[in-house]
Amino acid sequence: MDRTKWETLLVRGIQIGVITALLTPLIIGPFSFSFSEYPKALFFRTVIEIIVILYLLLTLVGSRYLPKRSPVLLAVCVFVGVLILAAVSGFNAHRSFWGDLQRGEGVILHLHLLAFFFVIVGVFQKKEQWFTLFRWAVGVGTLSAIAALLQKIGIASFYGISLPERVSGTLANPDFFAAYLVLVLFLGFILAAEAANVKHKIIWLALVVINFAALLLSGTRASWGGMGIGIVALFLLWFFWEANLARKTRRTILLGIFVFALFVLFTVSYQDQLGLAKNYTFSRAMSVFDARPLASRLVAWEIALAAFTEKPILGWGPESFSFVSDKYFQVDSLEYVSATMDFDRVHNKFLALMLDAGVLGIVSYLALFAAVFFLLFSYAKRKSKDQNSLTCLILISLFVAYGVQNIFTFDTISTYLLFFLVLGFVHVQYRTKVSSARETRMGRVTRLFSAAPFVLWWRSVLVVLLILLVGIVFFQLNVKTAAAYISLSYASRLERSQFSKALSEYQEILESNTLFQKDIALEITRRVINKQAGGVEEEMLALLSSLKLALADGLDRADRRYLYSHERIARINERIYLLTGDPTALEEMEQVAQKALRFNDEKLVFYELIGEARILQGLYTEGEAFFQKASERLPGRLYTRAEPFRKLGNAYFRAGNKVLAARYFKKAFTARYYTKKFALPPLRSAKPVPKLTLNDASFAEQVAFLHYELGDLAVAQQIHERAVEIYPEHREWLELHWEKNTPRESVKK
Repeated sequence: MDRTKWETLLVRGIQIGVITALLTPLIIGPFSFSFSEYPKALFFRTVIEIIVILYLLLTLVGSRYLPKRSPVLLAVCVFVGVLILAAVSGFNAHRSFWGDLQRGEGVILHLHLLAFFFVIVGVFQKKEQWFTLFRWAVGVGTLSAIAALLQKIGIASFYGISLPERVSGTLANPDFFAAYLVLVLFLGFILAAEAANVKHKIIWLALVVINFAALLLSGTRASWGGMGIGIVALFLLWFFWEANLARKTRRTILLGIFVFALFVLFTVSYQDQLGLAKNYTFSRAMSVFDARPLASRLVAWEIALAAFTEKPILGWGPESFSFVSDKYFQVDSLEYVSATMDFDRVHNKFLALMLDAGVLGIVSYLALFAAVFFLLFSYAKRKSKDQNSLTCLILISLFVAYGVQNIFTFDTISTYLLFFLVLGFVHVQYRTKVSSARETRMGRVTRLFSAAPFVLWWRSVLVVLLILLVGIVFFQLNVKTAAAYISLSYASRLERSQFSKALSEYQEILESNTLFQKDIALEITRRVINKQAGGVEEEMLALLSSLKLALADGLDRADRRYLYSHERIARINERIYLLTGDPTALEEMEQVAQKALRFNDEKLVFYELIGEARILQGLYTEGEAFFQKASERLPGRLYTRAEPFRKLGNAYFRAGNKVLAARYFKKAFTARYYTKKFALPPLRSAKPVPKLTLNDASFAEQVAFLHYELGDLAVAQQIHERAVEIYPEHREWLELHWEKNTPRESVKK
């Protein structure tokens, strides 16, 4: 096969690969820790690695496929370079570089995005080729929007978060979905503006309407705000720059805007009379002006700013927020967030970059926008009268909308994909051209240099080495990790029927030595820590010991979910004690909790763990004193104060003292009862009382049954009746279980 045919095949393969990569937002399924983000990252990385191999071979065929210089190219390279430096100097280079099994990001994802950028700007040179990519991107976005509409009418869930009022398409989270749709919508505007005839314009505008409807149904205020400001920016740019309108027409348009503004003001002012306040989408939009829902994000922002001041130059490194949120957590924030909330994102792209990569990171990120706006505005200024710059103005508005929504959210693989796609388009279509003489001179030198034998030889060696590196990354990052998770899923399915074999499978997975062993160990711990070990105590002990070693190995190093790992080790030691009675396990349990408190004494769960260890040792007074320390520091909400009682009851129950367990369980239920019965609001907080669920009803029934077992029939009956009173939606379930487990004669007595 001659050189030309090889070149054609490689280019065609790359083009197909890039289109395949654009399908990433549709990838979803139960084959990872998360049903959406990690499967997408795994798919995207795999496709890009294949494309990169083809692209490296293509550069041997023709050097013209190498990227041309532009401010955007420079800004992208500097941005990724700064992230690499931040990872090397940050809190945990391994974690910053490889990311985690939840989202699949880290520096490695940015390197894949950089490779994606290099490939598309090197291979896609014609405008029509880019519009083909945009068509695929909008088509994929529309399919995800259709999935959202199916969610809304209840046909399919697509693994979406259980929020009946909001939809998430194929991205599982409404916030991720909406941020992605904003970019899809502006690409749809571009296609409609560039369409050759009215029929095609109508088609693209119809797809825009579908995606816009899905955006509204997502209920994501950050993206609504970004989209709204982007559209306003587009209108202003068009009105004052592009549109060649008569003075009378301009006045008419401005009058129409004024009338529309009055209509909106009237609607907002009389929303109750118009019955709009009961509409979820409308009330959600109006809550944009309510600062209370921002409280939890303000907690995250405060933590990020505090951490930034400690490392302002290069930051803590990518994937560091989970660690610094443990380090800077303050108990007062429980007024606004749950004690079990696991912070791993700042929910502000700009603050996140300040945290992850310091001043250099945020400056390099803003330089991306500066480079884009420089090229786009330069083009708009020098266009001739017969050129249409509407596409240019839409691109400017796209970046405005994207930047605004990122004040309240963060990127995912789907938004990253479209962001780098648009960066590539701006680089190719709007980069500043060098003079023809200089271009010719540079091309001649490049051809002469590229033809030199020693250069060809070294280029070939470099390409081979890079291909080998890509192959190693593909195996270690994708193949081994995917195999480990497939085994994990298989083991979890065995738990009900062949628990002993499931434990053996978990043991083998722990020995697989992937890049994410700690994440896997935490996941296995979550699955087995509370499982009954009837008949397989030895296998359970062996697995718990292996899990403890796997997690303890990293406790001397900073890492994401740092204090959660301490908590899991403490729970493992507790479980070992309950299985063996070995007092050493309780000593280790307390040592781990004390170490966590030395790291941050605001984490109340570790006081409770020490208290539980003391109670299991028979030191009841000392144990209750530690629970009291935790309770005294809790925010003043009756429901929240019920939790220490419940946990203290659990400690006594594990210690075998059912009388004291029943006493504290009753206190916990009583606090919940009065919270529900009188709808008590938080005492100092904007955070609402948590919605009580079937789990709460089940807890109430367990408390009643425990008192019944201890012979306190009157109290058992009272608790049951109160549970029916405050959980009327679960009345049938409560009555059925009560009748099934309590003989009527005993209750009557």
